[in-house]
Amino acid sequence: IDTTEGVWEVDLRFVFTPGTPPREERSAAPLLDERAWTSTTNPAEQLVTVPADVTGAALFYRLTGHSTTGSGCDETCVRTVTMMIDGIGRLEITPWRDDCGDFVAANPLGDPTAVSLSRSGWCPADLVRTGVSDVSPWLTPGDHFLDLVIGDVDPTTGSWRASMVLVLYR
Repeated sequence: IDTTEGVWEVDLRFVFTPGTPPREERSAAPLLDERAWTSTTNPAEQLVTVPADVTGAALFYRLTGHSTTGSGCDETCVRTVTMMIDGIGRLEITPWRDDCGDFVAANPLGDPTAVSLSRSGWCPADLVRTGVSDVSPWLTPGDHFLDLVIGDVDPTTGSWRASMVLVLYR
């Protein structure tokens, strides 16, 4: 757990779904695991080669905005993140959570008023949700460049955490 606040106890649970998957997964490739994306540290564009036998693609992502003050706009303002594919903005993602008040009872730390504030992609005491987008129309066989753009990250207090995994299907 990447934090500077004390020691954590973690409960881990696996959920298995029996049956045949709806599509055959060909591969899963991690594209991005950025822990401190700031105004000066944008991750590099990713080159992806899509094999000829691929019939579909999905992008799985987690995006969270943070502020060292806890009140900066990267954490507490609605922001849009753009997924660029081959230099064209293909997905507009708004990782906003307005249900943080639902988790106040589960979070014994912190002021309930602060804990219940809406945030960019996360709530204290809850899991960061995984978004999934079908990117099949733009990832035909061949080489493609994928880039995530988070504009206007506050140079003094702001940072983002972003992870992406590309799943290709047969």
